[in-house]
Amino acid sequence: LGDCDQVLVTGSTLMNDTLDEVLACCNPAAHIALIGPTASCLPDPLFERGVDVVGGATVSDLDHLLPRLEAGESWANGTGKYCICKKHYPGINTLLHSISEQQATTLDSGSTAMDDIIS
Repeated sequence: LGDCDQVLVTGSTLMNDTLDEVLACCNPAAHIALIGPTASCLPDPLFERGVDVVGGATVSDLDHLLPRLEAGESWANGTGKYCICKKHYPGINTLLHSISEQQATTLDSGSTAMDDIIS
């Protein structure tokens, strides 16, 4: 890993607690991506450790997903994929602040998104 300039790390390193060990073996200049359904989490602590990109999954159709999981079948059609890049990610605090401001604006205006849709 020390000679690689691009490294793909599976999200299972989060589950088996080996991510820091793997990252320690990587070239400091390497572009590191943590990918897979197990990497579906807030990226802030990962970016702080040197990960550049986090690719995870979201559940898009729970009614489709659950029976397929129970049957041991592929669940790709019940999920969607996403990618968060460190250089474009504002951070959790900025995101929470933005949500807070949006909620305050909605309360101040006296209308909700549903009110706007109905009218």
